Amino acid sequence: MALAAVFELVNRQAVSEASLLSFKVSSLGFVLLGVPVLIAYLLYEAAAYTVESNNLHWVHRKVVEKRYPTAAASDVDLFAIPVDDPFGQAMRDIRFRRRSRLLTVAAWMRFPILVIVPAVAAYAFEVYAFVQLLRHDRVSLALIVVAASASFVLLVLSVSRVATEGPHGGAPWSNGKRAGHPRDVPPV
Repeated sequence: MALAAVFELVNRQAVSEASLLSFKVSSLGFVLLGVPVLIAYLLYEAAAYTVESNNLHWVHRKVVEKRYPTAAASDVDLFAIPVDDPFGQAMRDIRFRRRSRLLTVAAWMRFPILVIVPAVAAYAFEVYAFVQLLRHDRVSLALIVVAASASFVLLVLSVSRVATEGPHGGAPWSNGKRAGHPRDVPPV
């Protein structure tokens, strides 16, 4: 959000110069090119964090199932998972006698709120930023094409990273049910 605000201030020429430490910069064209690429990179990093936390959730579940089977059977370990759970798996795995609808909705809303909404906002900003950049005379078209290409690649990689997640914890839309999934295989 702050990066988008910086972009907009420079875009509308509300800020004509900036100082970084003791250096004064009067040409801020690089900010117009750098902010969209930086936002795309940050979205890619957020997608990587989402996938890694999903994998760590799966590893935690498997270790607890093997080491502490009674804790795993009672789902006590789900409250001690050391990572965030953007896919909402821990909340879906909890088996209460009377599960509230609010808990069910909260479990399924974590993925759209934490993963889909920021991605859609980043895509919308990227389109807006590059449309604005094409209107400027002070930014080279070749640099705009390079920045747009880098942003596009990062955005596609971030979406594909989350969309292809599934062999461990399961994709959020499959609820972990597929042939050969570790939860479906009976213990030996």
